[in-house]
Amino acid sequence: MKFEDIVILISEEFTLAWNNWDVEKLIKLLAEDVTIFSPQISNIYPENTMNTLKGKKAIEAYWTLLKKKNAFLVKQISIKKVDREIKTVNIMIEGNLIIKETFRLNEYGKIDYLKYEYETQSL
Repeated sequence: MKFEDIVILISEEFTLAWNNWDVEKLIKLLAEDVTIFSPQISNIYPENTMNTLKGKKAIEAYWTLLKKKNAFLVKQISIKKVDREIKTVNIMIEGNLIIKETFRLNEYGKIDYLKYEYETQSL
């Protein structure tokens, strides 16, 4: 199996787990020392003005709270590999957001870096 095929499988598995809000499954895809950047973090943790979390436990707590407060579904519309980074574009189902996701895999195929950017979709 080619690396590109593995990337697509991991990305699809992540999107499926996200849409099912299966936080346990999402966490299994992450490296222990994962870092996440998202403008949504300060909506859950207002004191976190850097919009950054580090480590699986912190991200699990964040996603659990996000699930309760603002669960949403996405449809992945593109994926591409650029050097060590994988970039996906997702649209929010029943919303008007475009979600640009960048992630990196470590040598064990676990996500060690996640970055989200949000754009309002023109109707």
